[in-house]
Amino acid sequence: MSTATSERATATDNTALQKAGAWARRAPLLPALIFMIVVTQLPFVVTIVVSFMNWNAYYPKDRGFAGIDNFVTVLTDINARQAILVTVLLTALVVLLSLLLGLGIALLLDRSFRGRGWCAP
Repeated sequence: MSTATSERATATDNTALQKAGAWARRAPLLPALIFMIVVTQLPFVVTIVVSFMNWNAYYPKDRGFAGIDNFVTVLTDINARQAILVTVLLTALVVLLSLLLGLGIALLLDRSFRGRGWCAP
């Protein structure tokens, strides 16, 4: 009975040490993670909040909550809708072209060719 108890205690100690070791390896990355969250996510959240506001940069004190009126205005405007369509189309084309070009280059470099191992040992 004491052997089983000591084995369980040893297993518990090992898992606790493994968790502590994992934490010790990941802890130095926390400042970088926090920095990346502040740099990328805070502007995103502020943009979402401002998109629901009735705010003009010329008159910053004159602001209020607009709700979805800003979105309705943008989506009902023909010129804005056309600009959104062109932006989506250009984005899709550039991503598709980059994907095909990268895949083609990768397939070409995967074959053996003269001078392939010249730089790398």
